[in-house]
Formats: sequence, C-alpha cells, structure tokens
Amino acid sequence: MTGAKMGDAAAIQGAARKGVAGVILFGPSSANLAQTLKEARAVAPDDNPVLIASDEEGGAVQRLGPLIYPLPSAEVMGRWSSAKITATAHRYALRMRALGMNVALGPDADIAVPGYYIATAHRSFSADPRQVAVAVNAWNDGLRAAGVLGVVKHWPGHGQATDTHVGGSLVPAWSMLRRRDLIPFNAAFAHRAPAVMVGHLRVPGLTEDALPATESRAAMRALRAQTGPDVLIMTDDLSMAAASTTLGISPAQAAVRSLVAGADVAMACWAPLDPVTFAVTQAIDDGRLPRSQAVASARRVLLTKMQVTTAR
Repeated sequence: MTGAKMGDAAAIQGAARKGVAGVILFGPSSANLAQTLKEARAVAPDDNPVLIASDEEGGAVQRLGPLIYPLPSAEVMGRWSSAKITATAHRYALRMRALGMNVALGPDADIAVPGYYIATAHRSFSADPRQVAVAVNAWNDGLRAAGVLGVVKHWPGHGQATDTHVGGSLVPAWSMLRRRDLIPFNAAFAHRAPAVMVGHLRVPGLTEDALPATESRAAMRALRAQTGPDVLIMTDDLSMAAASTTLGISPAQAAVRSLVAGADVAMACWAPLDPVTFAVTQAIDDGRLPRSQAVASARRVLLTKMQVTTAR
C-alpha cells in the first residue's frame, strides 16, 4: 500500500492503475476527492480493484472530518453504549462510501495506559481491555454494515509504547501482552474482524533481536495463529522511523522484511512506489520471499478487494 495526499489525483490514479494493494489518503482535504476516486476506480485493472483507505478513529486521528463531519475521540466514545457506537460508525461509514472510500484504518484496539502515546492522544476506548473489546466490535459492526473494511490496530498492543513515528519502542513482555493487551484483538478476531494492522513494536519474549513485530517472523507466526488463515495482515507505515531509519534500512527494505516475515500487505506511505515494488519483485525472483507465500498473500488481498468493492 502506498500513500497520497487527497488532492494529488495523479498519484492516486497512478497507484490504482499499477494494481497496488491500496492507497492511503492524507490531508489536506480536497473538494474534488469523490471525482478523483471515481477516476481512480475507472483506471484500476478490472480484476484488481483499488482499496482506498484513511485513518478514521475519531478525535485527532480523522482524515475525512473536514469532508464529512468531526467525530468524538475514541476516549469519549468508549463511554457510550455499544448500540450508539455502532450507529455512529455506520452513519460515518456510509458517508465514506459516498466519497469512494472503502477502508477505515481503525478501530484502535489498544488499551489506554496513562502517560503513554495512545492515551495521551485520546485514541483508546478505555483502560479496561474488556471494554475496549466491546467498543471495537461495536465499531466494526457499524463499518461492516456500510460496506467499509475495518482494520483493528496496532497488534500486539500499542498501549504502553512510545511514538513509533519518531523512534523504536519496547513494550512489556509477551507474557504481559497475552494477559492484557491481546484481549481486544482476540475478541475482534472471534467477532470476524477482517483485517489487522501490526505495530512497529519490540516485544521481549516474542520478537527476535532488535526487530519490530512488523518484521519479525515469530510475531507474524503468532498473529496468524490467532487470526486464522483468512484475515488480512498489514503493517503500519514502514516509512515510520521505528520500521526503517532507526534500523538503518530503507522503507523498501522494510517492506521486503515484513512480507518475508508473513505480512500480506506492506504499507509504505511516504516512500516512492516504484523502488518498493521493485525490491519486492527482486525478493520473489531471488527466493528470499517464497513465491507460494507471495501468492497466498496476493489471494487474500484480491479476495478482500472483491468483497469490499462489491459491497453495498
């Protein structure tokens, strides 16, 4: 997946024409977005429609707010009833579909730990993992009813992490995450969540060496065991420092690492698209990324595309 500003019609349509997994949109907002996305759908290959995504959690993390309407933060909505959360998500997702969007990067399934990045940004529904689980499933129900793909994030739990946009982050041990942070994710997978985003988190007892979960074979194996065979696994943006510059590698190299580890979708929002796709192609050609593994991921991506783009 690649990224583009909403007003950059050439980048959005160019990515759609090339058949990438999807395009993630960023601000500033554009009054012409609906027309731009209509044209992007028209130029995408007939058998490979385009996923159009944006971060839509509410509060400070809401790209389409100026074009639709602002949503309260997850922290506020976490105090609502499940029915109200579902209805709110459904109304908002219908407006997303009207614009031509079909993927919401959310809900956030992280727990709120005071003093840490997610809680400070008001991005978590609750400090109680069971309450987070209820809210996450309610939000995903609303998205699903409107035909929008929800992506729960940031597995295995970003609640006690620092900001991975600017540097690496070490979170509590895997044994702690399994008792606490994984509760919302397990509930989401049991409730048929279709997709999950992996955070750039180093987890003692899970991830190897200094690798973040997005590039760790052990982490991806553990996640696939939780999700089952059909859930789409995507990375957080590999342009973020914790996945690339902190490790002394480029986003293109990080994309290869993540796919080899077991991700289905490598998200590289702010890296030039062609070097990333070239690096992945090379990895398949030289055997670092087994062709059978790449085909399995491509099938999950294409199945997701067909399900989402034909939803009404």
